[in-house]
Amino acid sequence: MWFRIFYVFVGGGIGALLRYLISGLIQKQSSGGVLPYGTLAVNLIGALFIGFLWELFQHITVSTNVRVFILIGLIGALTTFSTFSLETMN
Repeated sequence: MWFRIFYVFVGGGIGALLRYLISGLIQKQSSGGVLPYGTLAVNLIGALFIGFLWELFQHITVSTNVRVFILIGLIGALTTFSTFSLETMN
């Protein structure tokens, strides 16, 4: 149980860092428009990845710890819809 919490913790940290870097890069390239394009792009990419990986993990043997790390930690932190909502309101 504690190992899974650790995997979520580490994956979440990496996902949040990736969200910050990718979102900032895309937002800078989009000339800083009104809509937060960087966060929108990160959410769309993350949704695509989580759907693809979920289906892939149904067909290959992957440990529960790896699933928790990638799906809940990494991609869960990468695709926070609340960030998009906050940036849209501002």
